[in-house]
Amino acid sequence: MKKDYKRIFKIYLFILKRKIRKLKQLDFKKLFSDLNNLLEKDKEEEFVYNDSLVFYKNEFLRLSKKYNISEVELKGNHHEMDYDFMFNIFLSNEKLHKEFIDELFPSKKYYSSMNELVDDGFDIQYFFYAKEEKNIESIYDARSICVKRKSDDKIFVGYILPTTSTNIVYEDYFFISNSVYAYYYNTKTIELGGKAESNIVDILKYMESNDISDLHFQLLDEYSYYFTARFGQEIIRITNAPINKEYVDKIYNQALIKIGKDSLSNPPEVSGLLKERLLSKSGKLTDRTFRFHSMFDNKGQYQGRAVSIRKLMNYEEISNLGLNGLNYNKKAIQLLNKASSNSHGIILITGKTNSGKSTLLYCILSSLYDEGRRIKSIESPIEVVAPFSQVDLTRTEDAEEKYKMTREIAVSALLRQDPDVVLLQEIRSKAEVEEFVELGLKGHLAYSTAHTGSVQETILRVLKSSPDQKVLKETLKLIVTQELIGKKCQSCKGVINKESKCEVCNDLGVKGLLPVYEIAYFKDLGSLDITDMKKVVKSNAVEYISKKDIAREYKALDLIADKDYIRIMTYEKDLRE
Repeated sequence: MKKDYKRIFKIYLFILKRKIRKLKQLDFKKLFSDLNNLLEKDKEEEFVYNDSLVFYKNEFLRLSKKYNISEVELKGNHHEMDYDFMFNIFLSNEKLHKEFIDELFPSKKYYSSMNELVDDGFDIQYFFYAKEEKNIESIYDARSICVKRKSDDKIFVGYILPTTSTNIVYEDYFFISNSVYAYYYNTKTIELGGKAESNIVDILKYMESNDISDLHFQLLDEYSYYFTARFGQEIIRITNAPINKEYVDKIYNQALIKIGKDSLSNPPEVSGLLKERLLSKSGKLTDRTFRFHSMFDNKGQYQGRAVSIRKLMNYEEISNLGLNGLNYNKKAIQLLNKASSNSHGIILITGKTNSGKSTLLYCILSSLYDEGRRIKSIESPIEVVAPFSQVDLTRTEDAEEKYKMTREIAVSALLRQDPDVVLLQEIRSKAEVEEFVELGLKGHLAYSTAHTGSVQETILRVLKSSPDQKVLKETLKLIVTQELIGKKCQSCKGVINKESKCEVCNDLGVKGLLPVYEIAYFKDLGSLDITDMKKVVKSNAVEYISKKDIAREYKALDLIADKDYIRIMTYEKDLRE
């Protein structure tokens, strides 16, 4: 409640008049100091045991100097800091956070991990969401968690920072690290099977903190859903209890609003991008983009919606990894770099959905950008925000026809901007394939993606839309066809033991992803018939890597699961055989 300063001042004047005979005994310094504190407390949230918020801010400033945090240095003094600023700095600087709490609250426990809470006998399954929904807002506002000690059922609140701005009833409190906070707010809402308030952001937090690349909502029956998640190439059901249909409907409507669609309409299919700043598993705030897709779905006589949410890597993550970090071998990197060094021509990255096409593409483009190449892209929509020029066709898709930026108009306009490198996000139609090939003929190095399963299939598909072999042979520089497989867990080596759980991979047997790829770098094709790629490869007009080559390499390093190795060696083709 906002304080009435005039009334407070009148009270003090009244006290002064009553005490006029004892003026000499009054401590005016303390009197005005108390008044000062009242004013300070009203401007900001109060801290537990807080005699002066300024004191806490100054301690924060003093300790943060050790860690050379640029954001703090820019603030300069405590007047320019608020509670949210300190909270966010502590989330990304756990050592500073722990030192701050230990100095100011030495008698209170600081929990760095969930294991420490478990070791001290706390029931981490207990959460206020599951008990009293009226406490939800208070817990969120206080940036706190609520747990129960098993031995005596005593309720504790765990704070990132101490505050009295909550109505939660508790018997004691302690302090928690960013990783404990992330566990609760990125995980518990999902695990409770929809008992919590529906919030699309909670879904996105859950994916971020649990390294989930794809999350799916699957119709269970007339009244409920279940959730599955992709960990690498493994799809696991992650909810045991049915998820209430009303909960999923609210999530869906929130997603529609976030992607700029009409939540009152009921289209058969809808897609768009969700963007959110989230706390990662490591405690770092990350700007994350998710691809949202939904369509009508039936299960027997019941109708609902199938929902898929995919987490996308951002430009910084991709460029920092590089081709080595994405697990491409020395020869593959050599061929990719050789193709990128061309001044003109076309390069295609192909594969099925969720095969890492965009990640590889942006990894290559980030290197070209660092070299100073002038890059322009045409995308629909922009999934990875990059520092080079990007045209988003979705920005005008609902505009009147005369104001609409079509792909054809964008390509024509883009060529007048004198680019060295051009990206067309994906080629599907005959017209798009022809535009793409034409870019290579006009002196540009053009990149795109397509949904094909092999080098041979890619060539046949391009020729179906642009049948002039001579033109294609003149422009084609490189084709990469790839898929992603789970990397064998290097802790348990893929052996699932019921008696001892593998903490590294959570008994999935795999941890991380590996690309399995077929690469063809085209040299002088001359009069060769490229519809018969076996003859082309055997003529040495192409530098070639097969998926079987990569599988053998992973097998020698004990990185590939037996089932993936057997599948690749049995069903994938090697054009040299």
